[in-house]
Amino acid sequence: MKAEFHKENVRVSSTNKEVIQAFVDDIVNRGQLERANDLVKEDFVELDPLPGQEQGREGLKAIIFSLRPSFPDMHWTVQEMVAEGEKVVTALCGPAPIAAHFSEFRRPAEASK
Repeated sequence: MKAEFHKENVRVSSTNKEVIQAFVDDIVNRGQLERANDLVKEDFVELDPLPGQEQGREGLKAIIFSLRPSFPDMHWTVQEMVAEGEKVVTALCGPAPIAAHFSEFRRPAEASK
């Protein structure tokens, strides 16, 4: 049986991997939350939300914003990334082993108080 090679799937997979890498680099590591408007769908669904995290792009931005004061040098590293079509699976390292913990971590709703 001959497997068919679909160039469109390769392009979509590569593009989606670039989006995930930009998310980690710009939003998580650099704290550029405004980049979420370009990289994250408005109706984003977090499959394993942190306590108090709301769903959607704004909920994701809020949780990352709430992490920054407690972990100002937070840095995630992509260890492995696999993509097929529109799905991307990413293995990340961080932030606990490599970030200094400077203040009490508060949930998103508490961080704005």
